[in-house]
Amino acid sequence: MRSGRPLLIPVAAAAVVALALLFPSLAAAHPKAVATVPRSGAVVLDPIHAVTIRLSEAAEPVGDGISVRGPDGHEAAHGPVTVHGSTMRREVDAEAHGSYIVEWQAVGDDSHPARGVFIFSIGSASRGEASSSGQTGIVLQALARFLSFAGYALGFGVTFAALVSGGMTPRLWRLVSAGIVLMLVAEPIALVGQTATLAPSHPLDAGLARDVLQTSYGHVTALRLGAALGLWALAGAVRSSTTRAQWSIPALGLVVAIVHADAGHRIAGVPTALAILLGAAHVASFGGWFGCIAVALAERRGRELAQPAVLSALVLVSTGAGLALGQLGSVGDLVHTAYGRTLGVKLALVAGALALGAAARRRAELAVVLAVVASAALLVSLTPP
Repeated sequence: MRSGRPLLIPVAAAAVVALALLFPSLAAAHPKAVATVPRSGAVVLDPIHAVTIRLSEAAEPVGDGISVRGPDGHEAAHGPVTVHGSTMRREVDAEAHGSYIVEWQAVGDDSHPARGVFIFSIGSASRGEASSSGQTGIVLQALARFLSFAGYALGFGVTFAALVSGGMTPRLWRLVSAGIVLMLVAEPIALVGQTATLAPSHPLDAGLARDVLQTSYGHVTALRLGAALGLWALAGAVRSSTTRAQWSIPALGLVVAIVHADAGHRIAGVPTALAILLGAAHVASFGGWFGCIAVALAERRGRELAQPAVLSALVLVSTGAGLALGQLGSVGDLVHTAYGRTLGVKLALVAGALALGAAARRRAELAVVLAVVASAALLVSLTPP
């Protein structure tokens, strides 16, 4: 893409960071605690010998899992954290009068980090409300997702669009290389985003990072890194080869779309495999749509790419509608929840991009599509209604 256009990605990335900073309350960690024993804020007379936390979905404890600080500031929990489905439990010696601060850390099956804090008291309360802030982690997670999505679109979507419209050129191979770099850069940022969300006071804790990498998040990270390195190797191997061999890159992109979908939100009541396939179709169609716009701009192939772009957009909109219906409880959620409002912004941006594409205003279309990527990066950080 010519002068000025390479700046669109860093500008959009800066916008993601700014939005996450301006609206930190939008990005709620998930899974979340739906019940605790003792309950948050409870004042009881008898000693407490165990703390139990029931989460909204299955999760893996990381770090201490559950930590309980007594009125004297010392750790009151002992022994390992036991997990049964979505419930975590740890033994505790809570006999002294006063307030106990409970902190828990976990990574959900969908690879999202979660952290919570609550207080209970023996006899009488001696402390105020506990706070839990992971704003820096939220910002880094959103930024990493933006870079990862943009890298996917450049790495795989550009190749797809090029192959259906006349073939790859040196300029397009440079775009693919830029996509590989973005995908590689995204992963360490995402890891720090995870640890900063789980432990805001010490985000660079090597032990916590090790624990996180042993969860579902680590498995997804390994697959995404492998995909970026695989694309790097594949692009080098087929660059001077036949068009048929180069189609192996979009084929790999379909597999990577499944990896991205596996780290997305689960849809209640829908088989996991079906939900992942729906999400993968959404990711892959976005990559194809973005790729068509980028190639049309870089190589002036708007006419050749009109039909692939329209088909990609149709799949994107239809799968997006299915995912939205699965996550929203009612139409009112579009207005009354942060997830719904962000989804509404994303839908409006998609509609704007389609209108600009129909008018052949490619530069403006690309800018709006990057805004779509930014809204999607924030959306994945929100808890569905």
